[in-house]
Amino acid sequence: GGATTAPPVSATLEEVERAHILATLKALDGNISQAALRLGISRGTLHVKIKQYALATRAADVPA
Repeated sequence: GGATTAPPVSATLEEVERAHILATLKALDGNISQAALRLGISRGTLHVKIKQYALATRAADVPA
């Protein structure tokens, strides 16, 4: 992976979490199982968060 930009200090916890999940999905080409493992959460929890934050689930949909 390349360098990532940290969210601003004024970001909410939800914004930080969303950015971290998105960056993890991008780094793992959208692989849900591997992302959940790296994030230390279950696949089910990750699916809930993906839906909550309206994140892309296919590698082709994850913003560059």
